[in-house]
Amino acid sequence: DMENAAYAIDLPKRTATVLIVSGRTQSVGEAGRNIPLPQYVLDSTPRTFSYVIRLGDKPAGHRLRVPARGAAPILFGTANDGLTTLTSDGPIQTSPDGVNWNDYRAPFVVEASTKLRVRASGFTGVIALEPPPANLLWKARASSFQPDEGEPGNAIDNNPDTFWHTPWSPSIQAPPHDLILEFGKPTTFGKLLVTGRRNGHENGSLRDYEVYVSDDGQTWGSPVAKGSLTRSEAQQTIQLTQSVTARYLKLVVLNTYWREGFVSISEIETAP
Repeated sequence: DMENAAYAIDLPKRTATVLIVSGRTQSVGEAGRNIPLPQYVLDSTPRTFSYVIRLGDKPAGHRLRVPARGAAPILFGTANDGLTTLTSDGPIQTSPDGVNWNDYRAPFVVEASTKLRVRASGFTGVIALEPPPANLLWKARASSFQPDEGEPGNAIDNNPDTFWHTPWSPSIQAPPHDLILEFGKPTTFGKLLVTGRRNGHENGSLRDYEVYVSDDGQTWGSPVAKGSLTRSEAQQTIQLTQSVTARYLKLVVLNTYWREGFVSISEIETAP
């Protein structure tokens, strides 16, 4: 289109922005004279810059070994199901000690921090592996939530910028509010760590609460903790009456610090 257009008015209307790098086509000019306007000119002056490669959420000191030319690197990652996968262009072997090698056949679960020796197609290296977050396989549901913004799963996604939020539009759901966590296996803990919504939004801070546990998600019994939190977006601790082992947890928000009664929680975690 740019090649055939004599004037700007000859260009078809588009909703997209198109960047053209060409030695023939000039930018849109004035009065049909094809005089390039500065705001439409791409500055191709050579630039010198530096950059930092961040290895995701790897701990400080983590090393990524760069293979020699011609070798096939080994990529690794942990999926949402907690399984770690190794990938390379050729067959992969692993070793815990660098002496005894085994063929890699399927994804695996990392139970504890370890350094795994790997080799494939001329590449040999060491991968530092960490167990996945304890809540990676958790599931969350709630008595209510704000669609497209405040889903229950946001409270266990290890991202403090997302949050569970009870409905505020088109109508507000009054308390009490329930947030139920399914651990997927018996889990032992003695306290809860609750983080409010960040960025100065304390309007959903929970105040009075009760905590229940269950083995089947149906029978809850008496509360294992109850009390009040302060109005804050900082992480706060709920201490249980005693350490418990359970497959389910229910946090009941009896009321909040916001006059309308809705609640928001960025993260909820268990601790010994």
